[in-house]
This record gives sequence, structure tokens and C-alpha cells, in this order.
Amino acid sequence: MPPMLLAPQPGPQTEFLASPADVVIYGGAAGGGKTYGLLLEPLRHVNVPGFGAVIFRRTTKQVRNKGGLWDTATTIYGRLPGARLLESVLTVQWPNQVDVTFAHSEYEKDVYSWDGSQIPLLGFDELQHFSRAQFRYLLSRNRSTCGVPAYCRATCNPDPDSWILELIDWYIGADGYPILEHCGKLRFFFTHNDKFVTAATKQELRETYAIPAEIPDSEIRSVTFIHADLDDNPALLASDPSYRANLHMQSEAERERLLKGNWKARKQGKMFKRAWFREIGPEDVPGQPRTYTRVVVGVDPSGGSGKGHDAQGIVAVAQGRDGKFYVLDDATCSLSPAGWGRVAVDTYALHKADTIVAEGNFGGDMVISTIQTVDRYANIKKVTASRGKAIRAQPIASLYEKGLIFHVGAKPELENELAGFDPDDAHAPSPNRMDALVWAITELMGEANGVLDYYRMLAQEDADAK
Repeated sequence: MPPMLLAPQPGPQTEFLASPADVVIYGGAAGGGKTYGLLLEPLRHVNVPGFGAVIFRRTTKQVRNKGGLWDTATTIYGRLPGARLLESVLTVQWPNQVDVTFAHSEYEKDVYSWDGSQIPLLGFDELQHFSRAQFRYLLSRNRSTCGVPAYCRATCNPDPDSWILELIDWYIGADGYPILEHCGKLRFFFTHNDKFVTAATKQELRETYAIPAEIPDSEIRSVTFIHADLDDNPALLASDPSYRANLHMQSEAERERLLKGNWKARKQGKMFKRAWFREIGPEDVPGQPRTYTRVVVGVDPSGGSGKGHDAQGIVAVAQGRDGKFYVLDDATCSLSPAGWGRVAVDTYALHKADTIVAEGNFGGDMVISTIQTVDRYANIKKVTASRGKAIRAQPIASLYEKGLIFHVGAKPELENELAGFDPDDAHAPSPNRMDALVWAITELMGEANGVLDYYRMLAQEDADAK
């Protein structure tokens, strides 16, 4: 490969790499160069024998996505002398026992697989996708004997519902925008009543939150927040001038968050509430997998592929003998017909599904042939949308509200789409994940019986209220 200059861009990226804080949260608008900065961080210590870094994303799919963490890492580390790229284990190794590993923590229990580990540099890409408990527990693995003091670095985009605000509230104004003169300044944090709290000094933290005297100052860690936006990443703007236009095309709330870095902008959906989403681990499904009565993969094809077209919604859902529904996988993608057909069949096989339910409004029988080209024996059912999205989704929203649908593992993109769904917004992107989910659960309910049962339930609730 030709030589490449590896250096941070002036501004927030340089400030991120130069910060002395134990924990740095590098947040703000999309396209600010945050992931690139995070990947530069380990290079400061690759000459220190025994140094290591682990950089987490919530799911392996997010690590391996095209243009994602591993892809970007290979473009950086693949040009360095002595670096070995081991894709099978998502690790980059150097001869002096230095390695950088990319890992996931999809389920809450996954953090315990790191028991006994020593991670000098603990990294998180898109920290808002992790729970407070996961972050806190993995901090207990953030320790070092190689001579480099243990430290943590994280990137994130604004999320008005995230626990991250507990750590960075001082850096964010009442209007949701970062207070730039606060960014980069050190504060100190601890836990109080199971939440993070911060103060300007360790003494203030002790006095305000009654931290026990037996906990020494050395065990109180520092934190800072550094904001970045698209204009702080001229390299991206030079290589993809249209990216800003992509952000301008988002909904008002998404523009505020992803273009302007607003932490309090929230799109208010009219059907699904975030409080209804219940995340569990595979071990929490009663007696699974034997108690699954059926598994269905819902597919919502788009009218095309690539830039300018919607993604193809692909969601796997199981129904248990307890009558509840378990969302197993969100394999939504944006690929050619051959590509999404392969993803649908792979998801069907992975979860031992009995049926693929595919909407035929775009392409008709071509949807069936696309899937059968990959697996001629797959059991496929074509469905046609004769009712509007809101009418189809309403019974599913009711099941969520009543606690009858569970997400097995993290499903952040699906949850964001559900929570932001507004049937009155004609300019919003098509909710392909939601549509695929609705088709899958409707099939599990039995399309006719399920909808009739829903309206019978509403009638009974009205009668009970009277």
C-alpha cells in the first residue's frame, strides 16, 4: 500500500488524543471523525511491550459492517510495519505482544466473558448503544501492568434518553447544545444510587455525595467530554461532499442530533413508546429454544438498492409456548436483490425458521424468485399490503404496551425506528425494519385471527372501562 500520513486533524480530534482524563467521551454530530480518532488512540503505545486495547461495539455485525469499525481499522493498521490483521478473531497484532481487539457485548451477560482480563485501553464506539451496567462493569477490567496507566476512550452520537448524560450533563446546555467552553475540561465521577454523578473536584464529589473516607482519591477517576461536528472533519467533506446533504434530508429531530449535535432533540413518535421495549438475554427466554412454537422471518423489500433507496427490512421473530413474542434478529441491510436474498435466507437458516414472509408490493413474484434463487427449498409466503402501515402496526404496538414482545439482545436501530414512527409524516423514510417486524408477528398471530383478536381485545377493554 502507498504511504499514508497518520495524524489527527486539528481541533477536536487532536484534543481527544491529547486529553489527560481517565475517561474521554468524544461525542457530537455524525461525521465528526470520532471513530477515526478512536482508532488512532492505540497507536500511541504500540511500541510498549504488553500494551493492549479492546474496542467494543454493541454487536459483531456493527463491527463488521461495510465501512464500519473493522473496515476502517484495516485501512489504518494495514499500512503499519509489523501489524498482522487477523480478521477471523478481529484482532491486530504486533510482534512485541501488543494487540488491538474489536469485540462486541450484545447481551448484558457478555461482559462477564471478560472476567480476569486486563485491558489497558478500553474503548467504546457508539457508547450510546451500551447500557450503564455494561459500561460500568467493563471499567472493572480497565487495568494495566505494562507501564501505560489504564484509561478509557469512547465515541457517541447524541441520545436524549441515554444514561451518558449523567456523565456529561455539565457539558450540555439547557437547549441541548454543547457548551463549547466547558468541553475538554476535567471533572470527576463516581456512582451514587446506581447512577453516575460528577463534580468539579474530588473534594466536592466527596462532600456532595458522601463518598466513604476509606475510598482513596486515587480511586476517583476523571472524565471529560469533547464535542465534534461535521465541519471538524474536512477529510470527510473533501472525499464525500454530499454527506452534509444526506444529513439535511433527515427529520427535524435527526438533523438536530446528527447535524447540530443536540442532546435533547427527540422525535416524538405517535405509536410506540421506548418504555415498552424490553430487552432480555437468550438465557432469559423461558426454556428456549424448545419452547418456541414457530420462528418467522419478515422481509420488507425496497424498490431498489444502493444510494437513494430504502433499506430492506429483515427481522426474525419467534413465538413461545407462553404466547409471547421474541425478536431474535434485525438483519436489515441495503443490498442488491441477490444480496438481500442471501441475508434473508441466512437469517432463516440461522434461527431455524419455518417461514419467510415477504411483502410483494415491490416486485411481486420477483420477491419470491429472489429468495428461491438462493434457497429453492425455503418456505416463502408472499403477502400484500392492503392496509396502511399505521393500521397494520397498531396491533403490534398494543402487544408491546402489554409486555408481550421482548427483544433478545440489543436492537437499537429497530427501537429507534419504532419510537420515531409517525404515520402522519409523509416525508419520513420508510420504516422497513418496522414493516418486516409487523409482517413476522402478524404471521405468528395468524393474519386474520390476530387482527380480529386485537379488535376484540379493544372492545373488551372498552366494555370493562364502562
